[in-house]
Amino acid sequence: SSDLAAMIALSWSSVHFETNQILICRAWKKRIRQMADFPKGRDWEMVPLAPLLHDYLWEIWETSNRDLNGFVCLGPDGGMLHYETYHPSLSKLCQALELPRVTPHGLRHTCTEIYAQAGASGEDLRRLLNHADLKTTAGYIHRTDERLSAIAANIGKPLLAVIQGNSEKSFTNRFPNGKKQAECPPQ
Repeated sequence: SSDLAAMIALSWSSVHFETNQILICRAWKKRIRQMADFPKGRDWEMVPLAPLLHDYLWEIWETSNRDLNGFVCLGPDGGMLHYETYHPSLSKLCQALELPRVTPHGLRHTCTEIYAQAGASGEDLRRLLNHADLKTTAGYIHRTDERLSAIAANIGKPLLAVIQGNSEKSFTNRFPNGKKQAECPPQ
């Protein structure tokens, strides 16, 4: 999940290796300092596991004590990872790697952009973030030149495949004067 509160609360019983999914059904509520049986948006959600994450979690599961009620992300004491531990550790990691400082919530935005660049629709992202309304999700979508360039590069591919599948004669008949390439009108 891209939500820190759900990640902190994630137990192994919610990781379904056989279906490549994680059930997001609990969250750590920082404000009231307790676990709640509902994540952000109050809805349980099955989230697909990316192959790299599946393999990473499987390796951890294979070498752990295999306690289904145990937390996936452990704190330094072996118990639940607390926000107060995670946030400073994330800052130290950014500093050690000479990267700009990022917050846990900033990682939520980063995760959203990675999914968007991989082709996720607004509805896909809404579900991933467990938002009730697509308007909320819109604040997480940051259009980039790379994404727009990749989209533009793919726009003509289906049409080009159809055209290339036709004979040269039928291709040239699709343009005025039998030309293969349309010309811009004079200015």
